[in-house]
Amino acid sequence: LPGRGASSIIIVGKRAFVTCYSGYGLDRNEPGKQGDLKLHVLCYDALGGKQLWDQSISSDATVQNYGRFVALHGYASSTPASDGLSVYTYFGPNGVLAYDLEGKLLWRKKLGKKTHFFGTANSPVLYENLVIVNAGVESGSLVGLDKKTGKGAWAASGIKSSWNTPSLVKAESGRVELIVNTKGKLRSYDPKTGAELWTCSAINDYICPSIISHAGTIYAIGGRSATAVVRAARAGHSNHAVDCAAVH
Repeated sequence: LPGRGASSIIIVGKRAFVTCYSGYGLDRNEPGKQGDLKLHVLCYDALGGKQLWDQSISSDATVQNYGRFVALHGYASSTPASDGLSVYTYFGPNGVLAYDLEGKLLWRKKLGKKTHFFGTANSPVLYENLVIVNAGVESGSLVGLDKKTGKGAWAASGIKSSWNTPSLVKAESGRVELIVNTKGKLRSYDPKTGAELWTCSAINDYICPSIISHAGTIYAIGGRSATAVVRAARAGHSNHAVDCAAVH
């Protein structure tokens, strides 16, 4: 790779996509200049490993200075998402980028310019014609964008201390809900419109892990000092959270 990255690889057909960064923040002692930061989306032949393309943009936004927690994962920590036609990735204050499978930049959309010493780590979620991103760090919002144009479709505010990727959950009624875990609240939204469906009390701390779900039940985990707290809620119900366990 031309630099470092903490994102996961995704496979689309026989191609592998991953992100990384270069130019700044590769050496703790000599991180370099922020103005030299480049953000890469790369495509490889998944069977043979040959690089098919490397597209990069120069950072034109102020990012968190290299060091502390950012030094643990850097500036390319969001895993790309694809619908089989395009690839979408998120670079925090540098925004969402959409490429076709041949590496052509289709659009770019910034979702806020605030930074945090934790950096940015959550990944885009695709639903029907939308790209949905937790921009809680950059603007305190959950945002839905049109996949083809990048135009904003909806935005929901109040996303606090939340570094996790939102999850799509099907309720018993068949309704699809978008669930994101935030400080103090587990939140459910209509992924089509961004309308809030319900909230319930949750872990009163910053949240890094995404929720998981099974048969309509949502499990939200968070912790500090080696303590994990699990809360369960049922999709389709309002204010129906119950403490399930505290595991040390």
